[in-house]
Amino acid sequence: LIIKRALPRNKRVPPGIYAEYGQLLFEFNKKVQAKKYFLLEKYTYPESKTFIDRVIKRLYGETK
Repeated sequence: LIIKRALPRNKRVPPGIYAEYGQLLFEFNKKVQAKKYFLLEKYTYPESKTFIDRVIKRLYGETK
């Protein structure tokens, strides 16, 4: 809902929202879609790069 409301209004999604949504998708076994949201978090908020890289490595066994 936060993502759906922000994007059409050209608003920035708050920090952590993409990552949280990615985690939910991952838990529902939608791993490809989840990774998309982890990467969106990383590129939208470059300061989260180290954390998101660790999450991706832990979940997927890779860093990109």
